[in-house]
Amino acid sequence: MVKVFLFFSVFQFVLSCEQVYQETIPLEDLNISIQEKVKRSLEVDYLLELGIDSSARKLLIDFYDKNGYKPKWINDTILTEEGAELKNLFRKKIQFGIPDSRYSFFKSQNTNYLQDELIITTTLAYLVNDLKNGFIDEKLIQLKPLNLVSLEVLEKSIQFDSSSLSQQILHFGPSESNYQELANGLLNFCNQYPIDTNTYQLKISKNTPLLLEKITREALWSKGYIVNQVVDSNTYISALKLFQLQSGLIADGIIGSATISSLNESTAHKLYRAALSLEKWRWKNEYPKKYIRINIPEYMLRLYMNDSLKSEHRIIVGQPITPTPELVAKIHQLVVYPYWNVPYSIASTEILTHAKKNVNYFSKNDFKIYRNGVKINPRSVRWYKIKKNNFPYDVRQEYGPKNSLGILKFEFHNHYGVYIHDTPSKELFKKDIRAFSHGCMRCERPIELAKLILENDSLGKKGNKFTPTSLDSLIELKKNFFVPIKYPIPLFVEYKTVTVIDSILKFYLDIYGRDEKYIRLMVDMN
Repeated sequence: MVKVFLFFSVFQFVLSCEQVYQETIPLEDLNISIQEKVKRSLEVDYLLELGIDSSARKLLIDFYDKNGYKPKWINDTILTEEGAELKNLFRKKIQFGIPDSRYSFFKSQNTNYLQDELIITTTLAYLVNDLKNGFIDEKLIQLKPLNLVSLEVLEKSIQFDSSSLSQQILHFGPSESNYQELANGLLNFCNQYPIDTNTYQLKISKNTPLLLEKITREALWSKGYIVNQVVDSNTYISALKLFQLQSGLIADGIIGSATISSLNESTAHKLYRAALSLEKWRWKNEYPKKYIRINIPEYMLRLYMNDSLKSEHRIIVGQPITPTPELVAKIHQLVVYPYWNVPYSIASTEILTHAKKNVNYFSKNDFKIYRNGVKINPRSVRWYKIKKNNFPYDVRQEYGPKNSLGILKFEFHNHYGVYIHDTPSKELFKKDIRAFSHGCMRCERPIELAKLILENDSLGKKGNKFTPTSLDSLIELKKNFFVPIKYPIPLFVEYKTVTVIDSILKFYLDIYGRDEKYIRLMVDMN
């Protein structure tokens, strides 16, 4: 009996030691099938060490259970070629417009093949959802909670073909052409230039020309535009012009204030702005068949009809202190030779300042003043007694060649009191930074735009009786006249600082600083 007990105790001890021994061997090194390893890796403790939570665990269990626990990205103990490429791509998610710090599981190079398998699948499930649905809540201006795609979508997402994986990942996002052009532009840019994190403090007023060039060379080298800081002058100027082109500036090789602002910004910060611009395309509803779109930082207005670009026009937008608002409206009326009813904010400041200096300012610029609807002679007013907070007059500028609205105005209902109009100051359209107005949008070649609108509006038996020829006749009359638009044309005034023009990714200056609140969210993701 003692012998039997002793044998049982020894047997139990051996089994216990074997169990302890097995538990000390890493899962990856156990002598079991790869399917069994995958199945065991889905235990809670193993996944938590990787930072994978319970919701992702459920998706992983469903995914691998349905596939017989066969791995997708590894062959026994090494990554497949596809798996290795995805692992590398997921380390730089910003190239797809997703901040790198969002679900950052690849925190080191030391992950093993089994961890790689789970991390790649989990990252893909998060990434596809973010590319489809976005990661910022537009209304609350906060990050969306991490969400995974469904099992069905995940299974479709892993069916990569033999073409570029990065290109295929881009197609998880919206199919809208503007989005895809921008996404491809960002991907190509990231493949061509380093993600420079250096910022600079260049200032024309504080730096000599020699120092400006020295630091500009340093910045261009850091950003990947030149191979070293002592390249010859021709190479340096060519690189500077390319940088200016990609910054939406006049490529003249001259270091002006706008070029300096662009040089001072790091490439990493610009990529955050590109990610935000992609995010804004995800927020956007589908455009109608005909519409006008204005992008404020780009200073451009474009008319589209039947998904075709019909005309584009440079515009002048509001100064940073009087910014142009983002809005959606419909252009319902044209005004030929418009009056300008000067807003109180302008009349009580700028107009008043001019009046105090020289009362002839009113007659010289065709301004009339009214009080309670009664016209007042400006010379009868003691302007030195009038102050901003007690300005009692309405000011109107008569139509004609001196009118600040030019000879044509495009009206649309909005809460901001802004509109699109012509301007007598045509020379401002030649500048690259065109933020000069009080909030309205001044349009280059407005008559051409109006004729295209009327041409479309007058089609068919029930079309507008006013035609492009009618507009010519009205302009010749040089009289104030209202031209209704029978089918009001949708207008979208937007703010996207990064876009693609002629296959070139362009980083326009964030003139109103509207991107920063979103970039702070992306930077603070950790």
